[in-house]
Amino acid sequence: VPVGSIMAIIKDGRAALVAVAATVACVAAHSSLVIPPSRNAVDKVLPPWKNGKYGTDGWGCNCANTSVPCDVAQSCFWFSQGCTIGCKTCDGGPSNPNTVDRCGSGMKPTVNNPLHRTFNRNATAGSAEDIYKHNPWRAAGSAPVYDPCGMAGGGPKEEPGEAKYTATVFAKQGDLGSKVLPPAPSGTVWKAGDVVETAWSIRANHGGGYQYRLCPSNETLTEECFQARPIPFAEKMALRWENGTQQMIPGTYVKDGVLPVGSTWAMNPLPYSNSASPPEFDPPCHETVDRLHNDTGKCSGRDPYDVLIIDWLVVPATTIPGDYVLGLRWDCEKSAQIWSACADITIV
Repeated sequence: VPVGSIMAIIKDGRAALVAVAATVACVAAHSSLVIPPSRNAVDKVLPPWKNGKYGTDGWGCNCANTSVPCDVAQSCFWFSQGCTIGCKTCDGGPSNPNTVDRCGSGMKPTVNNPLHRTFNRNATAGSAEDIYKHNPWRAAGSAPVYDPCGMAGGGPKEEPGEAKYTATVFAKQGDLGSKVLPPAPSGTVWKAGDVVETAWSIRANHGGGYQYRLCPSNETLTEECFQARPIPFAEKMALRWENGTQQMIPGTYVKDGVLPVGSTWAMNPLPYSNSASPPEFDPPCHETVDRLHNDTGKCSGRDPYDVLIIDWLVVPATTIPGDYVLGLRWDCEKSAQIWSACADITIV
């Protein structure tokens, strides 16, 4: 669909679904960028997702954004899967959990401090017991992606684990975000040198960590462009719940063993858990949960989508004023998956 036609559809909010993807049983990690709003939420003008709805197939991008509709549409289905460290490309295959070197690269993990790992912390780094050592977070920023704004459905074809995309006039399974998602001006204006707020939501949790980056909107959106401009964290973090309450929490920031060299990543602050797996580290808020009957708490678990992760970033003072695309990259640890989101902002 030509960009002009797409923008017309967005303006009047009317469009028809082209197809409905099949429901699958397993669950992979999924996330959405909420503040600023992302290009990946392009379907939010369509009836199944309008005004914060989650689609019609029984598993959507559930999210909580206080009293404001969490208009993330299908944004949590833009990712890359089958991606392990040392590989040149992703393979698109089922990836959760992943315990193998999918291309035989032999690359060793570089994020090995147990306090920076979100799964299997008691295993000696790099040992046979360190079963998630091939996955993206264990050498943050080094694993390949299909596209820096994600691929619809995570791969060229639908796979188990919610690696799917309900086709619309905007996108279909296997489309590349940088190629098909039109600019979506968010009205977000940042000043070079200022500290600014972002927020993202985890629909399904697979640990790991994340980084925000910039690419000028008049340049080709590539991973190289984004990696050239990582945004420093102000190193303060909060959780914000649906009822509007907010709690500052200590963030864990990782500088060693990551790409780009000299940049900083933030560890996912919400520990995974289910009835068979207690949290690997302490949940960052006070919660009471019977993990034998509920796999998600207030700030931990498998599906912690009722809370937003709030970060404050430092816009580099040397940033040239202009229009930019903000990128969020989340490298998972339990799975061979990377979530990507892109949002339009202006820096003055």
